[in-house]
Amino acid sequence: MPTLKPGKLNEEGFTLLEFVVVILILGLMFGVALPRLYRPADNEPLRLSSTRLVETIRRVRVHAVSEGRLIRIRFTLPEGKWVVEGLDGKGIWLELINAPVENGRISEGVRLRQVNIGGRPAASRGDVSLRFFPSGETEKAELYLINKGLNERTLSVHPFYNHVEIIHGRVEKRSS
Repeated sequence: MPTLKPGKLNEEGFTLLEFVVVILILGLMFGVALPRLYRPADNEPLRLSSTRLVETIRRVRVHAVSEGRLIRIRFTLPEGKWVVEGLDGKGIWLELINAPVENGRISEGVRLRQVNIGGRPAASRGDVSLRFFPSGETEKAELYLINKGLNERTLSVHPFYNHVEIIHGRVEKRSS
């Protein structure tokens, strides 16, 4: 067992200053990394609703092109319910039997606050429809989702491409 002799320093171990520096560096690393890792639980339904709606819009657009017919998603606001419908030969909208997605609803705790489609006035109540033409085109649209914590997501539907952008926060109508 090593013993200390008078006038000799023990070279093993850490000094208090080294220990404090290591703790400070670790604290800074956690301070930077933790906010990126932490996602508030109330944002999860908002994220899931946004992702589900984007997938619904993409699939319905592809279905309209593959079927060669006019199809729409009819939203009921602010409940956030939707139904996929097709135009029959008599010009009547009927629920699609072979729809590429099931009719759905926004997650609990999230609501579809407002929808802007084309040049029509923004809707926050009642039914509003997003139509998909056999060519794959649709109208420019913004769908605004909000959760109980007042976090918002804007889904921006591009009129010509099969692209829907999810934007954190509220975005007013933009020119495309």
